[in-house]
Amino acid sequence: MDLTQTRYVAITLTEPEWEGLRALQPDPCSWLKSQVHQLLEEHGRRPSTSETEAGAEAPERVNC
Repeated sequence: MDLTQTRYVAITLTEPEWEGLRALQPDPCSWLKSQVHQLLEEHGRRPSTSETEAGAEAPERVNC
């Protein structure tokens, strides 16, 4: 497995959905990433990239 490969996830939200999410989660990208990590850990699939082990965050794009 190539651990240098970066994947991006995109979802389409309406403006009211985006505003509602931002009201509840001011940093939705970090929240979503933590949800993915939690799910992986719950199923014994801990990410093993050097970024995750070092605690580094990948650059993220958010249009606010």
